[in-house]
Amino acid sequence: MPPDWAFPLVWTLLYIVIGLALAMIVAARGAGGRSIGLALFAVQFILNLAWAPVFFAGHAIGAAFAIILLMIVTTIATILAFARVRQGAALLMLPYLAWICFAAFLTHSIETLNPGGQALAPAQSSAQVQL
Repeated sequence: MPPDWAFPLVWTLLYIVIGLALAMIVAARGAGGRSIGLALFAVQFILNLAWAPVFFAGHAIGAAFAIILLMIVTTIATILAFARVRQGAALLMLPYLAWICFAAFLTHSIETLNPGGQALAPAQSSAQVQL
């Protein structure tokens, strides 16, 4: 497991790099396959945004693992679609793919090392003030 400081640093760099890749595809107006690449990027990004609440707030490690596997598949499809439009954009997505593969390994390891861990998580408290 990487040190705690590594996660915000790595994610910041990854978001910059995938943002550059996305910008390259957005700027490739009229390129064949551009719309497919953008749609695939949107799907993998939505999965990316869904993973954290499922894992951290929901403590649903199995569901989080399924989400990250789907994220890997859609990211590979995104890379292949980007490669048809701009090779550089596809290459910029590779560090992101490597990181989410590593994150999938960590997610699976957490699930394997903590069977029944979801039951051990504290119950969610409400942020609502009761009067």
